[in-house]
This record gives sequence, structure tokens and C-alpha cells, in this order.
Amino acid sequence: MEKDTVILDIKTYNELRDFKKEIEANNTMVISSSMAISSSGLVGYPMLKTFISESTTVKEIAQENARLKEQIEELKNQKEPSIYELKRMSYWEFRKWRKS
Repeated sequence: MEKDTVILDIKTYNELRDFKKEIEANNTMVISSSMAISSSGLVGYPMLKTFISESTTVKEIAQENARLKEQIEELKNQKEPSIYELKRMSYWEFRKWRKS
């Protein structure tokens, strides 16, 4: 064997090759994990690795901002009486409001 030779299994080689391709394409690696409990009760943290481009990230943020803006408008348009207004209502006003 040569002096600078490294032996890798095919899975590791493919992961490194894919990583190199994505980084050369100016993509960013995103690693997320969530806690999972197996049937034996052991806790594991499965890792999810994805690559995203800058343009994809900008589009996702813009979509999320638009969705949140709509949600804010919906919440502003809902006319729910405050606790003080509820205290000032008569029984019949409260009952009418509650049924509507």
C-alpha cells in the first residue's frame, strides 16, 4: 500500500463525495435532531442532514413572513371582549355574546 492511502467503506465515501458536491455548489448543510424514545425506553437523537441553497432559504423565509402577516391580521380582526368588558356585561349580554 502507498503511504497516503486511506481505506473507506462505500457509505462513508458516498457521504463525503455528496458533502463535497453540495459545499462546492455553495449550499449550506442543516443538521436537525429531535428526541425519540425507542420501545426499550432508550432516548435517541436521530440526525437529519439536509443541504439548502441561499435562494431556497430566502424563499422559505418570505413565505413564512407572509403566512405570519396573514395570521396577525386575522388575530387583529377577531373582536373578543377583554376581561373588563366581560365583567361589565349583564347576564343577558354575556349569554347573547356567548351564543354568537
